[in-house]
Amino acid sequence: MTQLWPTIDFEDFFNRKVKTQGYYNPGFDTWQMLQCTSDGWRKETESVANNRMLLSIHHPYVVPWKSLGRDQSSNFLDPNQAARSTSLQWLTDSVSRAKEQNAQFVLTHLTHGSGKPTPEQAENLASRSVESIARISESFNMPIHIEYLGYHPSFHLPEKFISALEDYPNLGLCLDTGHLNRWAQIHNMDPYQAASKLSPLIESVHLWNTSSNLEYRHYGHVPVHNSIDGVNGYISVERILQTIAPAKHPITIIFEPSIHSKVEEAFITEGMLWIKHLWTNLQDHAND
Repeated sequence: MTQLWPTIDFEDFFNRKVKTQGYYNPGFDTWQMLQCTSDGWRKETESVANNRMLLSIHHPYVVPWKSLGRDQSSNFLDPNQAARSTSLQWLTDSVSRAKEQNAQFVLTHLTHGSGKPTPEQAENLASRSVESIARISESFNMPIHIEYLGYHPSFHLPEKFISALEDYPNLGLCLDTGHLNRWAQIHNMDPYQAASKLSPLIESVHLWNTSSNLEYRHYGHVPVHNSIDGVNGYISVERILQTIAPAKHPITIIFEPSIHSKVEEAFITEGMLWIKHLWTNLQDHAND
């Protein structure tokens, strides 16, 4: 079988992502696992494990959990206390399993579920939930990354995330280039300025692209590729990486392409090789 990336088989990668169960996203000497089955999560993780690659976990690690679906896993900004409590319990479960698998870190979203908090409520809920997430991280000695999402009606500015996270050294930020572009399009904001502001907190990056809400709805995560970078509505992933590369701490790169019939292995691989060359050069210059 052909190799999408060292130790990553494209056919297996394709089939798992199509099923959206027990699948993973590859990176540089790393891979990120998510949405395993409750009775097969160990086997599903170990089937792609490799001693030369580092594992991270994208919460929720197991779906369903106590008969709950993924949309109930990360509702840390929901005004409903029961919803927030359930999400914290589920995150604790993900972190516990990740610890057993010697994962490098766990990543989660901050979403608001069906609730619609006011701006003041949202900031308060974010502060309280991040404090609870930090306690989970400390209790398992497991770093947790919080993904930057800009879909909340009020809690979406970089400054809000910085304020919520900056006092917790065991928490980091995951910058998602596709979601960053959607945030910029929705709110008419500058994604490159946002990346610059967030840079000191960024410890991982999810790489994919999209040109519009319409394309996002129809095709999901478009694989990164130099042929579309920074044109026709696509964000410049190259410029984002140039912005965050000077950071003096390690940053984990994860590729998050959607998989469907119109996505070709060659296109994904070309984009990954382009990013690897780019990132390697940027890191070399940053260390000069």
